[in-house]
Amino acid sequence: MHRCLSKSAGTPTCLKSQQFNFFEFLILRKAAFTGSFSYIRLMTMQKTNHWTSTDNKLIGVYSFTKFTAAMSFVIAVGRESEKSKHHPTVHIRHRIVELELTTVDQGNTLTDLDYTLADKIERLYAPFLKQILLVSED
Repeated sequence: MHRCLSKSAGTPTCLKSQQFNFFEFLILRKAAFTGSFSYIRLMTMQKTNHWTSTDNKLIGVYSFTKFTAAMSFVIAVGRESEKSKHHPTVHIRHRIVELELTTVDQGNTLTDLDYTLADKIERLYAPFLKQILLVSED
């Protein structure tokens, strides 16, 4: 059984990536009742993009068709990080980029700064993903 976060005329309408299984639905419901909305935000991020959470960090893993594309992405992330005044730890392994976000000033915890930057980074990846999909169709 799947639940969606959005409904239209009483009928769930959602993309497959937006569907939550019953266990996840119960966690979301509990989070909503307890006011712990970071759980809701994290679960939504895990369903819709490349981010996971571990040890008070958000970890995003992105793959590319070429090393130069990975480097271009890292430069774009760097520019956005400077605007946000919040910087990820960056690991580059050939065509794989791993980003770690945590707020050091708040005792290495996750804050809205981390989630907001992760959302911006996800949007930066969209053009690269489109390029990857075009290459895979050839």
